[in-house]
Amino acid sequence: MSDAEQGRERRPRTTVGRFLAQQVGRFLAHLRAQAGGLGRLELAAILLLLASGVPLFPFFIMAAVGGIVLLWGSPRWTLADKLLGTLVSGGMQVVLFADTFLGWAVLLIGLGLTAAWLGRRARTRPVRPVRPGYTAVAVPAGIAMGLAILLGTVGYFGVGFGLATSCTDRFEAGHRCDSLYHWLDAGAIGQIAIALTAAAVIIVAQETQVPQGRLRPISLALIPLPLIWIVITSIGGGLSFA
Repeated sequence: MSDAEQGRERRPRTTVGRFLAQQVGRFLAHLRAQAGGLGRLELAAILLLLASGVPLFPFFIMAAVGGIVLLWGSPRWTLADKLLGTLVSGGMQVVLFADTFLGWAVLLIGLGLTAAWLGRRARTRPVRPVRPGYTAVAVPAGIAMGLAILLGTVGYFGVGFGLATSCTDRFEAGHRCDSLYHWLDAGAIGQIAIALTAAAVIIVAQETQVPQGRLRPISLALIPLPLIWIVITSIGGGLSFA
């Protein structure tokens, strides 16, 4: 083998993934400079929350979940800031399924105002010290919260529309579909309970002295609960009029 060929083999090869990561890092660094020194975590959260208003399925769901996770993982925002961003980005996603221009416009306006508010708060508030292990607790709990919120809103709308249509087509009159609606209500209430539990875990991890090693298993166990609950309530609703 010639020296030239050996030199080519020793030369590090830049993979496509590494190249894309470098470009994204440069883009975020440029945006940070333009945004007055926002941290990467906060900037990425704001960008994803804005992207969650794009009516492209399933992109907006992924953007909303990612934005909510990063929102709750940042120590710069207060509980009120995090709840505001979660409500607007997660709770208002259902308007994208309404197929109305007015609903989409309201969502975009709400996301724009929320992003501006979060950006201002992140720039003006000092960085709070993060307890060791906080991220390991906040990220899984944030994922569980994002899934619960989206499945409790978008999932509630989608499952309810499909099952209610089947039920009303089968029973034109009477109260034969009441059990189905009870199952749907239980599904939404359960998702709200899971989201509140995940938020409580993050708050405890950030504001108290509870060891993070005790909270991490809880946050990890919360992740599959939204998916399990929507499957259970959907099956129960479907069997209620079968």
